[in-house]
Amino acid sequence: MAGFFYKGILLQQHKEPALSRDLREFVNADTIGVMMDRPPVGDADSLTPAEIASLARDAHIVDERDGQPLADKLAACQQTPPRLLIADAVDDEPYLSSQLGPLLKNPAHSALGLRLAQRAAGAAEAQFAVYKNLTDLDIRIPRKIEGFSVRRIRGRYPAEYQASQAFEADDDVLLIGVGALIQLARAVLFNRPQTTTFVTVAGDCIGNPTNLEVSLGMTVAQVLERCGLIEDPARVVVGGSMTGISVIDTENTLVTPSTRAVLAFRQDFKSLGFGCIGCSRCVHVCPKGLNPFFIYRAVQEKRYAAFRTLDAQMCIGCGTCSYMCPAKLDLSETVQKAARSFKPMAGSIRTNAALLAKKDAADYESYLADYALHRAQIDHRRALAAARRADEKRRGEAAAAHAAADREADRALAQALADHRAADAQADRALAQALEANQAAQRAADEALAQALRRKQEAGQAADGAFAQAERQRQAAEQAADRAAERADAAALKRMQAAEKAADKAFSDALKAQQSAEKDAAKALAKAERNSALSDDDRQAFKRTLDELQAGAERVRAEAQAACGEAKAAAKAGYESELEKGVRSRAAAKEAAAAARQAAEAAKLAARETCEAARRTCEADKAAALTAYEAAQEACEADKAAALKVYEAAQEADAQARARALEVYEAAQREYERARQSAKDAYEARLEEARQTDERARADIEAALDRAKENARAAADAARQAQAAFEGRPVTVVLGGNDIPGEPAPEPGAGPITAEAVSGAPVTAEAVIAEPAVTGGGSAGIPEEAVRTASPTDAPGAPLEEVELLPPEAVAEESAPAKEAGEPAAALAAAGAPKPDPMRGWRKNDSTEKGGDDR
Repeated sequence: MAGFFYKGILLQQHKEPALSRDLREFVNADTIGVMMDRPPVGDADSLTPAEIASLARDAHIVDERDGQPLADKLAACQQTPPRLLIADAVDDEPYLSSQLGPLLKNPAHSALGLRLAQRAAGAAEAQFAVYKNLTDLDIRIPRKIEGFSVRRIRGRYPAEYQASQAFEADDDVLLIGVGALIQLARAVLFNRPQTTTFVTVAGDCIGNPTNLEVSLGMTVAQVLERCGLIEDPARVVVGGSMTGISVIDTENTLVTPSTRAVLAFRQDFKSLGFGCIGCSRCVHVCPKGLNPFFIYRAVQEKRYAAFRTLDAQMCIGCGTCSYMCPAKLDLSETVQKAARSFKPMAGSIRTNAALLAKKDAADYESYLADYALHRAQIDHRRALAAARRADEKRRGEAAAAHAAADREADRALAQALADHRAADAQADRALAQALEANQAAQRAADEALAQALRRKQEAGQAADGAFAQAERQRQAAEQAADRAAERADAAALKRMQAAEKAADKAFSDALKAQQSAEKDAAKALAKAERNSALSDDDRQAFKRTLDELQAGAERVRAEAQAACGEAKAAAKAGYESELEKGVRSRAAAKEAAAAARQAAEAAKLAARETCEAARRTCEADKAAALTAYEAAQEACEADKAAALKVYEAAQEADAQARARALEVYEAAQREYERARQSAKDAYEARLEEARQTDERARADIEAALDRAKENARAAADAARQAQAAFEGRPVTVVLGGNDIPGEPAPEPGAGPITAEAVSGAPVTAEAVIAEPAVTGGGSAGIPEEAVRTASPTDAPGAPLEEVELLPPEAVAEESAPAKEAGEPAAALAAAGAPKPDPMRGWRKNDSTEKGGDDR
């Protein structure tokens, strides 16, 4: 994982205010409402991995990270599913937020796209990745988005590259850009292909920095005009601020799926014109550990062999070396140029010697093959061209006839298919109308039944409510009557008990008064009896008074007892009357409850009768609708059967037309085979004639060589005699050998010496026959033409000038007939023919363009 222990630089991000602002759309009118040519997805959770990959392919979704199609990345995971899927939103370059912004503004689509990609790739885990070292933000990055965790990547720039290298080192990790995931979610939800991409538009010349969703194919000038320029920029960068490229023609620079930013700056990059000061900052910050300045010097001095040791091909183009260079040298671009130059150079360095050797051998073999094939090649090509033209004409006519028959059959089949589809469509529409009418009738009947059921339920509920209310009222009345009766009984009982108590108390008081009076009288009598002063009359008076008192007490007691009995009888009578009233109130409450119950039962019966009537009506409506639907279905089946018969008849006619066209095509094919065989026979005859002509030419050459040798011997003899006469010494001439000056005598038993054996190269008949014969015995000098040797670089019958031969590829195609012509390359090489100089004496056989020999 990227961290502070890796090389790199810490940069100010400058992501505000573009990141905090809402994501805006800037699309072309012709891309609005564009749909994919496939049915929409009903349920995203029911998609299989193959269906998701197919949908991504149909939507033409491209991953903005590396420019690869998303469908290819998902399909590559079918065999070996990854363990972890990372949604890359690590915008670690300044000003750049075209991945983090859409992630924060569209979390639902981002999460849905990640969930679909996880299912398509078969990954066990998925998460988002963002850059951690963002300190100047006005918004908060959540820890989880729709259930997916957000991993924060820390470290120096290029943190995204370091993180991707760490992830890709593990084979079971897949990285996909957030923009591609949002496009995948939109393709599933809205059936839309990718027609837009997310771009950050910022810089010190932009009046309204923001993140835009821009249509693909829109120009950079339109994007800048959308956000507004506060002044003309001196430099426009497409891509990242560190890895992007400067563009001049903004009117013709288009937005692609991998375009992540359009930046406009006031100040252009200007070189200070200084040389390297040896600070080694570029070496310290290079994340790949390269030495950018050494590569820069190697490029400047054109020391391309040093690229292998300097590892220029490992450059990732992050731009940290150019950013850190105090002399403002263009290190990054120079190193990337060196990397691009080294890739094709590496193969050339390894295979240069082998390629040169192969080229020399091919040149030599091509020259030898061209010497023997020159004539046969021209005739063969002419014959083949004529046969090809005739064959192409016949095949064109047959193909035209076959295509016309196919088109006619296709038109008839298409018409029948259109009629069949129209009949099917009409039958389907009639069936659909009948089905819709049936469904409408069923819905109406169901609605009526439902309404009746609702009325029944409402009436039942009302009756149940009334019954429950009456029952509650009955119970309440009974309870109230019971409570009133109980209270009346209790009150009467209390009154009776109070009256009994009062009577008992009055009786008790009277009894107590009587007893007290009797006691007082007894005490007074006893006191009077004890008083001896009283007379008997007084005593008698006291006694009579006492008796009267006792008699009065008895009367009072009797009266009290009678009053007590009357009070008790009255209380008992009141109590019994209260009991009778309670019994009457209970009976009245029971009668009211019975009446309410009878009313509720009557309401229920009425509601049930209404529901039964509605059900009978609904069943009748359903039966009528079903009858109409069955009739429409029978009519539809009849129409379909008729259309099928018409379609089968059209298919049969199409099959017959195709059979006729096939017969015509086969006849043309047979004619072509016959013409081809005749052309082949003519070619073989011409080849045999060329061989015989070659043999005759060789015989003529041998005869001419013999005559030339005789002339040469005679000339040599005359030269020796002239020399001897000039020097005044005798000369002995030995004939029967090779008397050509400067050549050794043949060994005993050797065959006749030919010009080919002397010169080591073949001699053409034209070269010798065209020379004037030299007669022996003449004193004139030997002409140079009579004794010149044929050079391997001299073409047959051609002057001594440099001309071009056929390319090795063209001659190698017809090297087989060369062996039949009689001059194989191996035989010439065994004869001692020297290897020609590949840079001299070549000629080009352009007889196919000129229509004949080029000599």
